[in-house]
Amino acid sequence: LRDATVPLAVVLTLVATGGWAAAASTSDDAGRAYYVSVGDSYASGYQPPDSGAATGHDGFADQVDAALSKRGATVDLVNFGCSGQTAYGMAFDPGCAKDSRAAGGPDYAGVPQAVAALRFIADHPGKVKLVTIAAGANDLMPCIDEKGPGVAQSCAEAAVPRITLSLSSYLSK
Repeated sequence: LRDATVPLAVVLTLVATGGWAAAASTSDDAGRAYYVSVGDSYASGYQPPDSGAATGHDGFADQVDAALSKRGATVDLVNFGCSGQTAYGMAFDPGCAKDSRAAGGPDYAGVPQAVAALRFIADHPGKVKLVTIAAGANDLMPCIDEKGPGVAQSCAEAAVPRITLSLSSYLSK
């Protein structure tokens, strides 16, 4: 992620420059605005195994996109979500299996999710109006099955520094 040049504020907040309407441009995305979603199954729209599909359009990113549309916002959702992804994986593991990617999400084989998303943002200056991040739940999942007094809590507490390190590796850019 060292090649990313996107400031933390862009990644964490709604970009308030110019509202939802994109400024005219001579590039291929003239007049377009984007909503970028990164994360795990919450972002990708994970579906239960008996649904017939691994991901769908019921995840929070699609719901946010629909709510924005109802309010008159015109943004294109670019969903980098990957079911099963950990915060560590978002920062360091390249690609996402096709059946784990968000429905209609881009293929970013060869680079970690965070790198792909940051590159997209950098390649569309002033066009990304909203970024959401869902990360860390899968890092804590192994702790759920832990038994005994305080064992699950100790497991979760031990996982937090790795989650923090993973997130800070790309959010500090």
